[in-house]
Amino acid sequence: MDSSDLKRLRESLNLSQEDVANITSTSVRTVKSWEYGERNISKSAEKLLRVHCESIENNTHSGNKEKLNFEKQSIEEKLNCLRQDNISLKEKIELLEKKSEIAQEINRVYLKAIMAHLSVGEDLNQELGTLESELKKISSN
Repeated sequence: MDSSDLKRLRESLNLSQEDVANITSTSVRTVKSWEYGERNISKSAEKLLRVHCESIENNTHSGNKEKLNFEKQSIEEKLNCLRQDNISLKEKIELLEKKSEIAQEINRVYLKAIMAHLSVGEDLNQELGTLESELKKISSN
């Protein structure tokens, strides 16, 4: 690992020079000398940094997995709620359709009753007309 690699790595992990010094058990001055290319980073310090990076990556991946699992669970819960709502809506639609059928049947019965009433009314009017005619005949005699 050269000086530019070290600096890029440190910055990508949002680490300060002091953080790198703590990780590698060195001083901030030593870390600066590595980054400026004044000294080469030791193999043991490089190894400590790589282990630390892997640890951060594993924690990040683990955190991402937990977040994804939580999001998946949340999505599944929302989906179940939507399915239940869908079932409720289907039941309500079926109930409304049955009510509509009953209302249509009631309207048919009322219409028949009205038609029958009108028919009776016509018969009565005819009878009344006949009686009036007979009354006129009788009156004229």
